[in-house]
Amino acid sequence: MTDSHKPGASLLPNIQDLRSVSTAVAIEVAKAAIKDGVARVEPEDVEQAIKDAMWNPVYKPVKAMEESEIAI
Repeated sequence: MTDSHKPGASLLPNIQDLRSVSTAVAIEVAKAAIKDGVARVEPEDVEQAIKDAMWNPVYKPVKAMEESEIAI
């Protein structure tokens, strides 16, 4: 959480809060677009549609190579 009333305070959320803040902002933007009649799609569940569209950083485990596998 940020406190914009403190001089020199960050305008961006803490990195640990970035995903939840991004989700909340996206939901409100989508709701505003629907309300203003400019949304191309009107999902039944805006929050779930946003969460389904978000990228999830899932990576395969990395395995170190054996010395015998390294080409010199």
